[in-house]
Amino acid sequence: MDKEDITLYQGHDKFFKAVMQDKGAKEDFLNTYLPEELKADLDVEQVEAVDGKQISSKLQLQESDLLLKVKGKDSDVYILTLMEHKSYADRKTSFQILRYMLAIWESQLERKEELQPIVPIVIYEGKNKWEYPQIGKHFEKIPEKWQRFLPYYESLFYDFSMERALERLPENVYLKNYIQMIRLVYEPDKKKLIQELVEAFSMISDDEILIEIFRRAVLFVDYVKRNEWEESIVEVLKGEEIMPNVIELWEEQLMEKGRVEGRAEGRAEGEAVGIEKGRVEGRAEGRAEGKRSIAETMKNLGYSLEDIKKVTGLML
Repeated sequence: MDKEDITLYQGHDKFFKAVMQDKGAKEDFLNTYLPEELKADLDVEQVEAVDGKQISSKLQLQESDLLLKVKGKDSDVYILTLMEHKSYADRKTSFQILRYMLAIWESQLERKEELQPIVPIVIYEGKNKWEYPQIGKHFEKIPEKWQRFLPYYESLFYDFSMERALERLPENVYLKNYIQMIRLVYEPDKKKLIQELVEAFSMISDDEILIEIFRRAVLFVDYVKRNEWEESIVEVLKGEEIMPNVIELWEEQLMEKGRVEGRAEGRAEGEAVGIEKGRVEGRAEGRAEGKRSIAETMKNLGYSLEDIKKVTGLML
């Protein structure tokens, strides 16, 4: 994997992990994409993320891998989710999944527990369609008489690449926007990409949700496009009405936090002067903290100092 592939992978990786931690995202993903016959035996509203290290030291999940436990009628079921972003066909994914499954079952046997079902899910994000090779594909040239000795299982595969038409989208706003963004980022026409970005943001009515989705999506697009565009996504969006509006909302949110903390401090002092001082200092600190937060986020994701200055007004 070359440097550009690593950069792309890290951008997708961070975006995926952040979204799947959002309220309702895991549940809605399972409700939207699991086969009906599996959902009939599961309560997809009772799902939790599991740290692989707590199961076994042998279960070394990658950063973008996600292990879920779902309440079932007969027993809990593990959902093992792998996010793949490949510029080439990966022949090892099915064997990586098999290693994960074996590590879970071996751990259960060591603890004298009943073995639980594991449903592997492979999510693909990329520009071009990818035909995921199930593990049996690797064994198809082996003569029939040997087939019964081979470790067969099946993964659910979901291709969210730009070339693949989507049959349905989830209802969860975070998850829906995530799927839209990982496809939209490969749009070659910059103007169309920007128009669709703004359209996607304009459909979100809740200000707090809009701020969080905007922050992730814009930084993700810039992360992926940084080697293609001469200017950053911030610079491109500067002329769009939604850009300054969202930044103002973001700052106001942090300013309000400063006001609340200022009032609390003033009340603790028990004096009118202290209350007013707390309010004033809270507003100033909230405004400054908002700009510092934006600047720090942009810096961590590779924005130039010039772009950070233009967006925040800070002297760096």
